[in-house]
Amino acid sequence: LLTMGILLFSIFLAAMGIFLSKYYEKQKVLRRLEVQTTQTRSEADRVMAKRKRIREIVSLHEDATRLFEELIRVYQTLPKEIFMTDLQLTAKRHLVIQGRADSMTGVFDFVNGLKGSPAFKGIDNKRMTKRIVSNQEVVDFEIDCALEPPPSLFAESTP
Repeated sequence: LLTMGILLFSIFLAAMGIFLSKYYEKQKVLRRLEVQTTQTRSEADRVMAKRKRIREIVSLHEDATRLFEELIRVYQTLPKEIFMTDLQLTAKRHLVIQGRADSMTGVFDFVNGLKGSPAFKGIDNKRMTKRIVSNQEVVDFEIDCALEPPPSLFAESTP
C-alpha cells in the first residue's frame, strides 16, 4: 500500500512537473509575443494613420470628380441669360454661386435646374438684386447649395 501511494505520488509529481513546464513555456512565448507587439505597435499605428489618410484622399478625389461632373452638367443646362461670376466651395461642403442674369425668371429657372440634380440639396437663393447697366436691367444673384456626399468606396470597412 505504501508502495502504491509512493507510485501515485510520483505520477502526480511527474504530471504536475509536465503541466508546470508546459505552463512556463506558454508564459515565455506569451511574454515574447507581448514584447514583439509592443515593438511593432508604433509602426502599426503609423500604417493605420496612413491608411486613414489614403481613405480621406480617395474620398476627396471622389468628391472632386463628382463635383466637376455636376458643374459640367449645370453649365450645359445653364440658361443663356445667366452668367456666373464666382463659384466658392466652403469647408462645410456648400457651393456658393454668384452671377448675373438678364431677368429674375432666368435665375429661378437656374435654381430649378439645380434642384433637379442629385448632387445638390438645400438650395437657397440668398440674394437677388436688380440694377441698371447700359440702360438694361440686370439681376445679380447669389445661390447657396449643400453638396450631397457621394457613396464612398470604403463604406464602413473594418480597419
